[in-house]
Amino acid sequence: MAFVPFFGTNYTGTKTLNAWSAYANDARVPDMANDVWYAGANTFDITGVQLEVGSVATNFEHRSFGQELQLCKRYFQRAGGAHWGTTEGGANYRVQIQLEPEMRTSPSVTVRSGGVFNTRNSGADIAITNPTKGTTAIKSRYMWTTVESSGLTNNRPVFGRSANINADYLNCDAEL
Repeated sequence: MAFVPFFGTNYTGTKTLNAWSAYANDARVPDMANDVWYAGANTFDITGVQLEVGSVATNFEHRSFGQELQLCKRYFQRAGGAHWGTTEGGANYRVQIQLEPEMRTSPSVTVRSGGVFNTRNSGADIAITNPTKGTTAIKSRYMWTTVESSGLTNNRPVFGRSANINADYLNCDAEL
């Protein structure tokens, strides 16, 4: 089996597509007006191929989208949405974020700069513009992180939520 996106003019000839024929060194594939690189959007798409190490082929692995997504989340997760925590003084609140599935190792965590996190503290909404990540304790399954803020009451439960789920988040990266 061979994938031949284009052989140039040296190995093309009078072959017929999708038909058996005798081997001829100077005519391995049919003449084509253009190669794959000049057609359409200039892409070579391939699917359903499994690469093997060594000379023994194994059965093809079929994974669902859900299985593949869970495997990818071991390396990267984006935490956003709603979270519970507690205030520390009047300037910070601390939240625990569950990482599911467990990441392959403790991730590095970055906060999206320029976002807005809303917190509900002592019955009032407080918008935290340009939140920054403070002290963070990170494990492969969860993390505690401090979000620096102001206008909070010490030692109170706090409910936080991203003002825009697509723009306000923490990135958890455990790439190799």
